[in-house]
Amino acid sequence: AELLKENENLVELDFHDRKVNDEGVSVLSNGLKRNRGLKVLNLFMNKIQPEGASSLSEGLRNHPSIRTLNLGHNNLTALGARFVADVLDNTQLQVIFLHNNGIGDKGAQYISRALENHPTLTELVLSDNHITH
Repeated sequence: AELLKENENLVELDFHDRKVNDEGVSVLSNGLKRNRGLKVLNLFMNKIQPEGASSLSEGLRNHPSIRTLNLGHNNLTALGARFVADVLDNTQLQVIFLHNNGIGDKGAQYISRALENHPTLTELVLSDNHITH
């Protein structure tokens, strides 16, 4: 987290399949609050649950440069999707991967509402989330 706070040149952070859990995301989020250069955050295939999504939401809130967020293959559920929707309200995100997170219809509704006021998003992946309509 300390390195993130001090390193404005870091543009991509890849934690793909590193077994990052909610506690790890909390530490990461503390660093993100002060980092302004990161553009890509890959947390694909970890152990992130709603609590971790909440921490991440706080870390990315008002982040000026983040463009791509990959949270695919975690366990966010609908509650975690609500926290991700909060991130959409305050960032310039262009690409979000949320596939295979068990967000269901309720989580899809949270994301859908947030998209109404988020014109910069160009790609959203929601496959394998038990969304029925």
